[in-house]
Amino acid sequence: PRQREVMAWTLDGYRPQEIAQIMGIAPEAARKNLERGRTLLKQALLKPAGGSGQ
Repeated sequence: PRQREVMAWTLDGYRPQEIAQIMGIAPEAARKNLERGRTLLKQALLKPAGGSGQ
């Protein structure tokens, strides 16, 4: 959930430092959550449809 929130704020044009201040977390935590969120989104989008794994 935090990764989604950080990504949403980023899409709205906020920088990690601003997001961190709003959410009450460290700027590095905001950057890490953004990085992890992007990685998970990329994996989900590249996953083959159908779930068969082939």
